[in-house]
Amino acid sequence: MSGEEHRAGTSFQAALHFAFENRTALIVHGWIRTDLSKRPRYVRYAWNELEGDVYDLTQHDRPISKELFYRKHNIRENGIRRYTVQEAACMAVGTCRYGPWDMDLFGAERLIHIEED
Repeated sequence: MSGEEHRAGTSFQAALHFAFENRTALIVHGWIRTDLSKRPRYVRYAWNELEGDVYDLTQHDRPISKELFYRKHNIRENGIRRYTVQEAACMAVGTCRYGPWDMDLFGAERLIHIEED
């Protein structure tokens, strides 16, 4: 498993743990762009949003602006799901997984292209 794939896999656990410690934070599951070539690759990933910032503890120990994070990873609203800590706790217990939980959106292992909104 590459470092990139390992970070993506652990991101779901890190996002849930962060939300347990910061109860007003949202847990976000989404497709993020990992390859900046002409044929980009998208992987399933998780992060937290709190007060206009993104917390991605698999890559940074400090928050970054939501706008910058979304632009850097080419994140589209139709490619994400947001959960409160209560919703996420129920989903984690019900599925015995840290995520992702929406298999209609995240059923594929990776995407080559994501449609514009």
